[in-house]
Amino acid sequence: MAYQWWFVKKPIEEVFNSVDGLQVKQMTVTMQEVQLELMIDPTKYVVPEQFPSVRQEISKVAGNRVLTISFVENVSPGLKVAWQEAMFGVKEGLKQGAYTKIQQTIQQKAHQYGLNAQISMDDEYVYIQMTDGTHFVVQLFPIINDGSEVKTSA
Repeated sequence: MAYQWWFVKKPIEEVFNSVDGLQVKQMTVTMQEVQLELMIDPTKYVVPEQFPSVRQEISKVAGNRVLTISFVENVSPGLKVAWQEAMFGVKEGLKQGAYTKIQQTIQQKAHQYGLNAQISMDDEYVYIQMTDGTHFVVQLFPIINDGSEVKTSA
């Protein structure tokens, strides 16, 4: 237990202490897994822009443990409807590897419902955040690589 606190929990807490607008609501660390439930202030923190580097730092600390991240959301009725409608295009885009379709779907629904939307991706996740003032929804979608993409030798 002391090892987990000193070498996993404490370094993760230090990462979040240095980030304005993002905090840990709950953290569970076992030998096999690190579970994080996070809270954001959407007026200070934009997950798609800022979280990929934070997630990479946390991944390094977690080591071989499975890292599970969720966000506490504050969803308005209109935001909930827009999000639910967008999920069809998002999931289809993820399944087909058509990432521009995800971006188009999110932006179209945000425009339709008068919301703000941010989206980004790295090699492992698609990061999406939709906001309506202080109401927000955030989700990270893992990119499933089936090995069919073209590899380059850089």
